Amino acid sequence: MNKEEFLSGVKEKLEGLPPKELEESLAYYREMIEDRMEDGMQEEEAVAAMGSVEEAASQILDGMSLPKLVKAKVKLSRTLRAWEIALLIAGSPVWVPLLVCIVLVFFTFYVVVASLLFTIHALNLALAVAGIAGIASAILQFATNRGLGGGLTLGAAIFSTGASVLLFLGSRHVDKAFIHLAKRFGIWIKSLFLRRFEAMEQLEGQKGTSI
Repeated sequence: MNKEEFLSGVKEKLEGLPPKELEESLAYYREMIEDRMEDGMQEEEAVAAMGSVEEAASQILDGMSLPKLVKAKVKLSRTLRAWEIALLIAGSPVWVPLLVCIVLVFFTFYVVVASLLFTIHALNLALAVAGIAGIASAILQFATNRGLGGGLTLGAAIFSTGASVLLFLGSRHVDKAFIHLAKRFGIWIKSLFLRRFEAMEQLEGQKGTSI
């Protein structure tokens, strides 16, 4: 398979996507293939290194946001028949609450993640402020000949400052972990949507063949 055949296959698989995003994705794969060819690979080898047309299309869809993906898939779907519309309306007491639950779970997950991150950074800021204020208070106490109180305050301030630094260093890893988890959760939701849509397409194809 040469470059143009590969790109045409990917474009056919993604027919219905927004033109701008489709062209950007095709341009990316075109550039990747041409870069490999410049490195000495044959055109067929460079195309094979990209994987199959189906794999490339799937990777492009995985990189899209869920709202754009849903919009694109809706455009790709055929016009519903009258009996299908009636069936959807009749089944709405089941699928509408289910859809609402899925959206709420998705929203709640990201709210919880954002709340945890906010709490960690708020605690870090509080420890830093307490440390700075404690050091200032200790200096004032030493200046007024209250050595014991100043020493205790300085010890607490050093502890708060050290805890703030350690928490700051650790929070960077926590941020990355939560962001990675959020991305994986989003990919999982999109994969469920894609599998469901593909199953519906296969079922429709089987019905068409039987007819």
